[in-house]
Amino acid sequence: MQNNLQKNGDYTDTTVSNSKGKKKPMSFLYWFITLFLTIIPLVGLIFLAYWAFGDNYTFPERNTFAKAALLWLIFLIFIVFFAWITFGENMFFSR
Repeated sequence: MQNNLQKNGDYTDTTVSNSKGKKKPMSFLYWFITLFLTIIPLVGLIFLAYWAFGDNYTFPERNTFAKAALLWLIFLIFIVFFAWITFGENMFFSR
């Protein structure tokens, strides 16, 4: 396994590749750590923003996952806000 440090356009390609030059996908442990960090309330949001918009090119699938997760988060926040406006405060705080 080697780390490619070749100039590719505006950024440096640092993707992990095997000896044949093919990009190696994220392992089970990397996915486990990624999902664990995203479920921590504020830390997960910070990590998702970093992985989605940061200049980390090691694992492009993590970048795509973070963008999709942030899009789902925005969608769910919109749905909850719309439900709160529609059904009022009694939807969440019943007496």
